[in-house]
Amino acid sequence: MKIKIHKISQVVDSQIPEPSTPMQINVLDGKSKQSASNFIHSKINALGLTRGVFRDTGWNQVHKIWRALNDLGVDFDQTGNNYYHDKDSGDIKGKRWTFEIKFKNNTGKDSVLYGSITADFGPSQVGKTDAYDLVFNVS
Repeated sequence: MKIKIHKISQVVDSQIPEPSTPMQINVLDGKSKQSASNFIHSKINALGLTRGVFRDTGWNQVHKIWRALNDLGVDFDQTGNNYYHDKDSGDIKGKRWTFEIKFKNNTGKDSVLYGSITADFGPSQVGKTDAYDLVFNVS
């Protein structure tokens, strides 16, 4: 039995189409600032990420909020985080993260919402910083 062998010619790189990369769609594009803010609040509230008192040392609930915003397709950048203190005693009272959410509003212009996540430390028998509740705000 004879086997016929065909030579495969080299393919020039320019003939290979580039893989298509899907564009990230910002779910807020086309919304007014108020509508975008309401949308984000409704989604975060529906997930229950700020309800209750949380006990962890790694800010797990805060990371869940970042993931939720990312999963929603929101274009955001964390702009800061810091602990804040009681003015009289100097004790740490909590931690605040700030962020910006960028989108194109309903008139097609670049727009920015400013947000914060605030962890207020509650009274605890173990330590002042082992339990916290969260406040999420975007405007």
